[in-house]
Amino acid sequence: WSTRVGRYWTLGEVCLWDERRRIRDAKIQQNVIVLAAELDKLREKWGEPIYVNSWYRPPEINRQVGGAPNSLHLVGLAADVTPGKPDLDRFFDFVVGNWHGGIGDGRKYGFVHLDRSSPKLWWY
Repeated sequence: WSTRVGRYWTLGEVCLWDERRRIRDAKIQQNVIVLAAELDKLREKWGEPIYVNSWYRPPEINRQVGGAPNSLHLVGLAADVTPGKPDLDRFFDFVVGNWHGGIGDGRKYGFVHLDRSSPKLWWY
């Protein structure tokens, strides 16, 4: 679980230390590394810790949590994150100006969704 997938992220964080989420597919492993590199850039700009609420989800877990059937979490290209300091509104505004992919406004649930799709913004 301590294997680094990026400067700030470990495999444990990607999988939430849940053996059912262990990534065995090489393409998904590569996707996680791609997303981690982008999240590293965001973390550098933010200048403070960012924590993972949910990253990779295999199909059965995605269904259990009510994830979309075509969710990018299924292929390791989406993460729900929250800032270390409890200012989710400031973090969301920062993300809108600094993330170059999809953004989901999950603030009422305590997270911001980030993915590697084309830039768009939606609300949960």
